[in-house]
Amino acid sequence: MRSQQPLTVTVPADVADMLRERVESGQSMSETEAIREGLLALQERDEEIEQWLRHDVLPTLDAHRSDPQRAETLAAARQRLNTAIDDIERNEFE
Repeated sequence: MRSQQPLTVTVPADVADMLRERVESGQSMSETEAIREGLLALQERDEEIEQWLRHDVLPTLDAHRSDPQRAETLAAARQRLNTAIDDIERNEFE
């Protein structure tokens, strides 16, 4: 069994309403469980963001720092994006 520690928190009225609604609807067993679920979801989201930063953003930043001449201008990026959007729209409406 998990150890528990009593903790008193004050929340805005709308948050208290959300907690009660989750319990009344059966989505959560208790207000405590709803808060626990919310904190676990935040932790999971934070871990996903951390992974994205480490595996996608940081390598791109490192590549740019090692060879800034490879960077694309804003105008070129916009053009590439607009072309991609146009291609998607043409395929959707054909």
